[in-house]
Amino acid sequence: MVDEYTRCDSVSPDTTDGKTIVYKYTLLVLDFDKIDLNQIKSSMHANAIKQYKESKSMEVFRRLSFIAKYQYFNVKGDKMLEFVVDPKTF
Repeated sequence: MVDEYTRCDSVSPDTTDGKTIVYKYTLLVLDFDKIDLNQIKSSMHANAIKQYKESKSMEVFRRLSFIAKYQYFNVKGDKMLEFVVDPKTF
């Protein structure tokens, strides 16, 4: 669990380009009508950029220009949002 609303389901390489790592999460929110997905996406994207840019553990990713793709699904498995972070993002 990442937090009380987010579960990390997998982290795996994307086999299409050899430079992308895909993070798949499930949002455990049951009523998406009551939340603003655009606001959530903006906040998550900003946090992911900060993590990629500043985290010591992401240093090798930055050096090798890896791409981090974040995918968020609801509990039914429907994709709710997706975004990408790489050194070109900032």
